[in-house]
Amino acid sequence: MTRGGFADLESDYELLGELGRGGSAVVYRARDRRLGREVALKVVRVPPAVAGAEGDEAVARLAREARTIARLEHPHIVRVNAVRELRDGLALEMPCIAGRTLKQVIADEGPLPPTRAAEILADVAQALAFAHAHGVVHRDVKPENVFIENATGRALLADFGVARTHEIDSRLTQTGVTLGTPAYMSPEQIDGGEVDGRSDLYSLGLVGWETLTGRRPWEGEGLFAVLQRQKHDDLPPVESVRDPALPAVPATMLYVLERLMQKAPGARWVDAGAVAAQLTRPVLPSDFAQWKRAHARRVEASRGAPA
Repeated sequence: MTRGGFADLESDYELLGELGRGGSAVVYRARDRRLGREVALKVVRVPPAVAGAEGDEAVARLAREARTIARLEHPHIVRVNAVRELRDGLALEMPCIAGRTLKQVIADEGPLPPTRAAEILADVAQALAFAHAHGVVHRDVKPENVFIENATGRALLADFGVARTHEIDSRLTQTGVTLGTPAYMSPEQIDGGEVDGRSDLYSLGLVGWETLTGRRPWEGEGLFAVLQRQKHDDLPPVESVRDPALPAVPATMLYVLERLMQKAPGARWVDAGAVAAQLTRPVLPSDFAQWKRAHARRVEASRGAPA
């Protein structure tokens, strides 16, 4: 087991294994030596090219962001127990969640039943509503960052975008790599402009589409094609991709997802709280009948078309 990236934490934690890595971060499973409890440690390193005063400022910025995130206490957010500044980055201590990521659940079980999918999406929407109310935009909503707790079945949202600028910049400038975040980015995030909570809602819509179809958005496409399609193309309707032998998805839920995935931020839901409410207690909007007719035409036109 490689210990180099963990060396400056070994006085306080015992390394038990690596849970995952990507960009400038590595997540370890560790044991707190003082309390004897298992934790997850996300270690974020500033790139070696950033040195001196610039590197110090980058670490300070990461620490400020992390402390803001640590104040988010919500039943559907993986909490940050502690933030520790390192020489070239920082470490976030979080509880180990006894469960699977939504990505793992979909891989194990395939497309989920609509009722279960709605519960998961509503949990994540509640987490986003709380974060947005506290001025935090997640920026990386995807199945890998949603944990399903074994004991309760509730969904918890993790990884609130620490070091996001470095990670996105590195991903977008590489070619021929396995796509991660770009597959769930909103059009405005791809353009590199300012984003708000509506960007997270776009990503949540893509997560919902994947949860119901069992397929990754823009699966099999190259990086450039994904970025272009995120900006200009629509995913096929769920019904044209989902196995017809599976339980049908209620039209009210399809309406919620389609509105989440609108390219223009102003055409999406107003806030995540409204999304959670619609997923748990749907109220037919005034344009629902008109939308349903147009949606039926889109489904018919997309039958047999590639996703």
